[in-house]
Amino acid sequence: MDTGYSRAQIILHWIIVLLVALQFFTADSMVMLWHAISGARTEVIPYNDQLGEAWHMSSGLTILFLSLMLVMLRRRHGTPALRDMPPALAKLALWTHRGLYGVVIALPVVGTGAAAGVVVAAWIHVVLTRVLLVLIGLHVLGALWHLLIRRDGVMRSMVVPRDEGR
Repeated sequence: MDTGYSRAQIILHWIIVLLVALQFFTADSMVMLWHAISGARTEVIPYNDQLGEAWHMSSGLTILFLSLMLVMLRRRHGTPALRDMPPALAKLALWTHRGLYGVVIALPVVGTGAAAGVVVAAWIHVVLTRVLLVLIGLHVLGALWHLLIRRDGVMRSMVVPRDEGR
């Protein structure tokens, strides 16, 4: 496939983007939960933070499910070919995407362990969150490079679905 992404791929991508953003806004609530689980604090967690915890955990599991769906769609429909890309940048794009998929799938799994009080899972979750931030940064820089410098239509392919009627 070289003309773009399917409508389903585009929709899932942008839903995952929104849910990942929500994760960062609710992360502080999870710190309070960790303190309660680990016994570091004994006071009652305020309602707003309980709500943040619920949003964080439910959206994390939703990201896991949607990411697995996106991987299946990617295998079924493929991705647009990277034309005229220097080999090093093509490899960077490939590994950035693989890293993003791996991290957004791993984070909810280890996050579930962290919510159950597993110390090593909590530590891995924090480390993977930092890795995710780096990968998101690379992904955004790559998107801006395609949009502003190469002007090659890659950004358009993430907004306008390919013609699925052919």
